[in-house]
Amino acid sequence: MKELGRLLSIMLPQWKWLLLGMLCSLVTLLANAALLSLAAWFLACMALAGITGVPFNYHLPAGGIRTLAIVRTAGRYAERLFSHEATFRLLAHMRVWFFSRLEPLAPAGLASIHSGDVFSRIKADIDHLDQFYLRFVLPLCTAAAALLAVFLFAGWFSPALALYLCCLWILAGGVLPLVLLRQGMSIGQGQVQSLSRMRTLGVDLIRGLEELVVLGQTKSILDELDKENKIQTSIQARYSKLEAWAEGGMTLFVGLSVWGTLIIVIPLVQSGKISGENLPMLAVLALLSFEGVQQLPSAFKAWGRIRASARRLFSIIDQNPLVQDPPEALPAPEQFSIEFREVSFSYPGRSKQVLKSMSFQVRFGEKAGITGPSGAGKTSIFNLLLRFYPLQQGQILLGGRNIQDYRAEDVRSWTGVVSQDCFLFNSSIRENLLLASPHARDKDLWQALARARLEDFVTSLPDSLDTRVGQAGLRLSGGQARRLCIARTLLKDTPILLLDEPTEGLDKDTEAALWDTLQEVMAQKTVILITHRSMGLEYMDRVISMD
Repeated sequence: MKELGRLLSIMLPQWKWLLLGMLCSLVTLLANAALLSLAAWFLACMALAGITGVPFNYHLPAGGIRTLAIVRTAGRYAERLFSHEATFRLLAHMRVWFFSRLEPLAPAGLASIHSGDVFSRIKADIDHLDQFYLRFVLPLCTAAAALLAVFLFAGWFSPALALYLCCLWILAGGVLPLVLLRQGMSIGQGQVQSLSRMRTLGVDLIRGLEELVVLGQTKSILDELDKENKIQTSIQARYSKLEAWAEGGMTLFVGLSVWGTLIIVIPLVQSGKISGENLPMLAVLALLSFEGVQQLPSAFKAWGRIRASARRLFSIIDQNPLVQDPPEALPAPEQFSIEFREVSFSYPGRSKQVLKSMSFQVRFGEKAGITGPSGAGKTSIFNLLLRFYPLQQGQILLGGRNIQDYRAEDVRSWTGVVSQDCFLFNSSIRENLLLASPHARDKDLWQALARARLEDFVTSLPDSLDTRVGQAGLRLSGGQARRLCIARTLLKDTPILLLDEPTEGLDKDTEAALWDTLQEVMAQKTVILITHRSMGLEYMDRVISMD
């Protein structure tokens, strides 16, 4: 049950909301049981009073029934309110928690995992964990507290009745769920794995649709999806059978609780040890005590899916990052020169070296262009500078000090990147800019847009900064998307600027205009441009050629 302990520890920051949801659920459950039990006792008392003619004060129990009805209604509303608020907060916390542990692993630690599988874990597996509180922790805690209260109350009238009900609760809430848990564990794991495969195939189909159509391979992907869909149908059928067994078993134990209560209490009433009006109250209470128990089989059944999702998440974040930070953070260097000394590098799992004993230096404020054909290792230089991959041989100096002496997060905070793959989130222009500086004011955003020569375009838009750019910036032209990324880099205002084919894929006029903007952006920064073309090299102080 290692996953259970880890999930509970993740829940701790939201303990106040979680506890409020549990208390409201417990109050609602007890109020409902007390309401109907009191009503049964009240009706029995009224009937006996009518037969015997003994005076009976019905005002007090009638007021109690009204009060419990109000408490039950208010408790039900509050339980839904607080438990769902707790779940949403917990879900948001889990996503931030998972992403904060995933980020240090990227990209080196995630190279062997399909991007569709990573997406599936971030989205679907964490979505499954929202059931951990609502479907598992909340029912278990509520049932335990409520059954303890009923056990003490029933034991005050008859210890034998309390023990009998306790045995039924153990069978219905313990043995039956454990049997279902064992059956549901493998089903849940199979469902999670099948859903992951379906999402991976879906991502492959969408991203590579053009190539699949050209190569005539769309049918094979669709056949695989159809196969996984049939697996899901089979899993749902098995889940339905488990549900039927759970409901049937619970109905049996509920019936046994009422019959057993009558068999135990009737002799006590006949002997005068318990007054007659308490018989219907105890029978109704035994029946209602299973309201909490009825949720337990579903809770244990859901645990199989929850644990499978938790294991998939933990299997990623338990990896040790390939890039290790120093134990203490160092302050920023006084000047941001860059030097490679006899650097050799090969990607994890590959024997071929992409860099062999490479040495060069870029002084602070200097602009250097690095050219070479595809596969020469130009992008690997940036990957090492940004500390995405560990250095294997040689040294990289930043400001005259080994770059490995600085935290990776700090190195990236000093570095701005403008690349040909300019990623924009499906959000507003404002929110895409704020990624670089979350606390920037609108004045700062407009200044960055003006320097990137995008101010007039954004001003002309009906929603201005709040205009949504679409998935991956599809609502913008290539030049506009690239300028927006430049504005984001300007907002970050870093002393180092890395340019990775920044004008690739643009027409000549747009490319020339973009270089005019970049020329202003590069002022007083340490700049490295990697390219396989001559465009832009005229803005560099010197050019380094790679074979």
